[in-house]
Amino acid sequence: MLQRDRIKLERALDGIVLDHYKFLKTCFRVMPVLDTTIAEHRRVKELMDRIMPELFDGRADAVPAKDHTQKELTLQDVTEFLTAYLDLRAFLRDHDEDDFPTIMEGQAMLKGDSVETILNGRVVSLWPPLEPEARHYLQSMEHTIMSVFMLMDRSRTFTKKMLLYECAKSDMEDLEGEELKAFLQMIRGFVFFDQGLLYLSEKEYSDNLDWLYAHPHEELPLTSTILFWAPLFTGERVAHPVIVPQKAAHHAHVLLNHLLRAVSRTSMTRTIDEERAMEDFEAIVRTAHEAGVDNEMVWSVEAYLYLHQGKTDEAMAALERLKSSRSLGKAERNTIEESIRYLEKREPGKAMNGLYDKHFLSKLLIQYMYSRMEKQDWTAVLKKVGIIQDAWLADLITKVSGVLEQVDAAASGDALKEKGKELKEKSKSLLDDLWN
Repeated sequence: MLQRDRIKLERALDGIVLDHYKFLKTCFRVMPVLDTTIAEHRRVKELMDRIMPELFDGRADAVPAKDHTQKELTLQDVTEFLTAYLDLRAFLRDHDEDDFPTIMEGQAMLKGDSVETILNGRVVSLWPPLEPEARHYLQSMEHTIMSVFMLMDRSRTFTKKMLLYECAKSDMEDLEGEELKAFLQMIRGFVFFDQGLLYLSEKEYSDNLDWLYAHPHEELPLTSTILFWAPLFTGERVAHPVIVPQKAAHHAHVLLNHLLRAVSRTSMTRTIDEERAMEDFEAIVRTAHEAGVDNEMVWSVEAYLYLHQGKTDEAMAALERLKSSRSLGKAERNTIEESIRYLEKREPGKAMNGLYDKHFLSKLLIQYMYSRMEKQDWTAVLKKVGIIQDAWLADLITKVSGVLEQVDAAASGDALKEKGKELKEKSKSLLDDLWN
């Protein structure tokens, strides 16, 4: 099943708009190491000077603010982008974006600054260009963070493939089992779940739980300094850093990874997956009681366990507690009301049956998580825990998405007809290459 998900992921990483995105990313990463003796590098510089000159002039404010009005591309800009893309497709076949400095490393090079990464298990500030080990960690972190920013921006439908691409490019296998890796794997798991790759999602949480149970006394400075997922457990926004003990931080990690893995497993179809989800639910209740957590998340899971055991009255009592919570939104309350009405019609003592029992909890938990997560300023959280220094990477993604939307819109209409036969022939050649 995991291999099937990997094949689905590979098939998803295809398409013209995604190719445009890969092309743009490679151009960004070539710019700090331009070699003007190479024709392809000169072509990249011509394009970047035309459509995004402010990104590469070395100024401290090179990346526009989030509220900066998106520059409208002219027809000439669009045709220049597509012509450069077609001219450089052989160059792109021979080079991956990861052959060049990361975007964060490249910005540091342009501004004469250092960049933070992980080396030998420690956070260090280094002057670029980075050695392979230091770049490898920064690269995986950057790909994952970019997928997070894309996940938060739900307004652009065509970025889903870009999100999957960034997530797939991050390499967790060679990274040491430490707290930052656990954060990145949790993010990857959520992204894979969001895109329906349930077994890839499950693997990320399983890897995290294996590490957490093997290292119960591991110091978790990021989690101890700021309760990253406080809205999930307390219903409150994290307004400022707080200090929690190591044991509480460990419990929080264990709870969230079991919860996310359970949601993935309840979305699967096999009986064995449902049985494994029950193991997660039991671990959630056990850990929550040990940690003193008593809230909507725990009541939801308890209701599901009671349903599974045929304890209808206990399940309804847990749901009534949920219904009275002030933290739940209208969608969540509707789900609970639907659940209570269903239980009232069911035979007392009858064990779980049908798809409804299996999926109502997953639906409720997902609604609860989204409602809590939407209240959090995740860019601010990423800054507070030290994963990013500022929001310019998120602003860059917004700008890139804007450019690609304009290129996609113009390229799909009649506007490019005046470009002439040359562009059409190049497009046909590219299409033939893609089919082959």
